[in-house]
Amino acid sequence: MRKTAIEILLWAVFIAAAGTGIMLFRSRTAYEKAVSAMAQDQRKLAVSRLEESVRWYFPGNPYTRSGLNRLRFIAREDELAGETDSALRNYRAVSRAIMSIRHLWMPYGSLYEYAENAKNRLMSDIPGSPDQAELRSLSGTGTSGTSMEDPSTVGVLFIIMGIAAWMAGTGMLALKGMDKQGRFNSRARYYVLFSVGGALSWMLASVYA
Repeated sequence: MRKTAIEILLWAVFIAAAGTGIMLFRSRTAYEKAVSAMAQDQRKLAVSRLEESVRWYFPGNPYTRSGLNRLRFIAREDELAGETDSALRNYRAVSRAIMSIRHLWMPYGSLYEYAENAKNRLMSDIPGSPDQAELRSLSGTGTSGTSMEDPSTVGVLFIIMGIAAWMAGTGMLALKGMDKQGRFNSRARYYVLFSVGGALSWMLASVYA
C-alpha cells in the first residue's frame, strides 16, 4: 500500500512536469506566431496569438510575461496615436488575458489594474499624456512592437532542461528507486537530487529568461 501511494504521487509529479513542458511549447508557438504577425503588420492576428500565448500560463512562463508586455505596448501605442477604439479593444485584450489565468490568485495584478484604468480613461474621454519616452521604455526602441525584448534563448533552454530533468528524475525514482517493500534503495538519492535540481533550474531560469 505504501509503495503504491508513493508511486501514485511520483507519477502525478511526472505528469505535472510533462504538462508544464507541453504548456511551454504551446505558449512559445503562439508567441512566435504573434511576433511574425506583428512583422507583417497584422495587429489583430498578433493580439489574438498573444492572448493564446498568455493562456498557457504556469508560474515562471517567460512567454506569458513577454506576451502581456507586447499586448500592453500595442494598446498604449494605439492610445498615443489617437486610435481610441483600437486602444480600448486592445486594453480589453490585456484584461481578458490576465483574467483567463486567474486561479486562487491573480498573476500580473498590477498590469490588470493598469489596463482597467486605461479603459476607464478612454471610455471617459479623459486624454492621456502622450509620451514617446514611455513607448521607448516599453518597446526597447520605440519604433515598433516587434522590437520588444523577447525571452532569453539561454533562459528558455535552461527552463526546458530543468523540466526535462524534473521529469526524468521523478520517473526514474518511481521506476527504479524503490524495492518491492516500498523502501527507497541506494540509487533513490541520485534520482531525488536530479529531480529537485531540475525543478530548481526551471524556477531560477524563469526569473532570468
